[in-house]
Amino acid sequence: MEHSEESKCITVEKLLEIAKEQDLLHVKVLTSKKTLQKEISTYDINRPGLALAGEYDYFDYEKIQLFGRGEYKFLLKIIDSGKIRNIERFFSYEVNCCIFSHGNEPPRIFIELAEKADAPVLVSDLQTNIVSTRLVKILEDAFSPRTSIHGVLVEVFGVGILIIGKSGVGKSECALELVERGHRLVADDVVDVQCISGTILIGSGAKLIRHHMEI
Repeated sequence: MEHSEESKCITVEKLLEIAKEQDLLHVKVLTSKKTLQKEISTYDINRPGLALAGEYDYFDYEKIQLFGRGEYKFLLKIIDSGKIRNIERFFSYEVNCCIFSHGNEPPRIFIELAEKADAPVLVSDLQTNIVSTRLVKILEDAFSPRTSIHGVLVEVFGVGILIIGKSGVGKSECALELVERGHRLVADDVVDVQCISGTILIGSGAKLIRHHMEI
């Protein structure tokens, strides 16, 4: 392996860029742009119902805080009852991002406290389970270790096969013979490999030479 890297964190701004490119989250930002510089370091999601109720012994503040319908309704009750200190305590932790699903926008006081804490607040019109699944997909992909390998990747009968060896031994020629027999070329010369969930390897062509073969 010639090069290996693993992202340790990603900003909320970068997360939104990826989500927009892939049309995944359908979000609206309710706080200022500066809050989008908060960094996310894990692909796990937290539902903050217990924290809003005042239980902070196991508050996973470093995770994205996802507010579904239940958390949203509970938040409204807290604010209606005047328990603003619960929300102030919530933002006393380094909360990196709050996302509300089902298009539910939080009250103004919540947004103002989030702004003071430099914590971005986002609203998605998607259902909670869809938001959660897509967030994990984006972040898992962003945090997955990657490496580049000199070789040729082909798909033979649905199985990925990586052909490696010294330059000039005929790797590309072997791949071409397989392509002529109905199999598929995935990448030639430089193969980008990504490890998903620690068990799944995904190979693809490098962007600059994708869809090309050197003979």
